[in-house]
Amino acid sequence: MTEQDFNRIVNTIINLYKPIVAAKGAVLKSNNLWTDSTVNASAQQVGSNWIVNMYGGLARRAEVTPDGFAMVVCHELGHHLGGFPFYGDNIVTGK
Repeated sequence: MTEQDFNRIVNTIINLYKPIVAAKGAVLKSNNLWTDSTVNASAQQVGSNWIVNMYGGLARRAEVTPDGFAMVVCHELGHHLGGFPFYGDNIVTGK
């Protein structure tokens, strides 16, 4: 994957979801960290900013296709939009 592909995939998805996030009173942003070799992705909330962190190390893995990478962006958005996690009738507490 090239840096151009990386940015196009992240930005396209983020731009599609900005109005949905705005309707929830937040601002959707992405950190497109192409030069970071971390093989991961993450989501964080800082005040009303909902942030998706996408790392170039993940995108550059040979096993990661453009579609697979797009799925990871959507997965991270799910952390913001999915609400608090539940399992059956019990709240998942991480304990």
